[in-house]
Amino acid sequence: MQAVQELVERHSLALWRRLDAGAVKARQIDPEKILAPSLRQLFTRIAPHAAIGLWDMTAIPGVPVPSGAAACTRT
Repeated sequence: MQAVQELVERHSLALWRRLDAGAVKARQIDPEKILAPSLRQLFTRIAPHAAIGLWDMTAIPGVPVPSGAAACTRT
């Protein structure tokens, strides 16, 4: 099953890289809208130290592929 998940992620990433800036921005997820308590807690801990970016990279309907990035804001 893990191999199938990796294949779906790589396929989604390949398609994602072809998107223009407007399409990428349209797929950005607002971290404030995440309801999972464990993720909310993680974001709360990371936010003072890094900028958080989340995107929906789903390419195959019904097979969600979320993606995230954090960039350090401390110097």
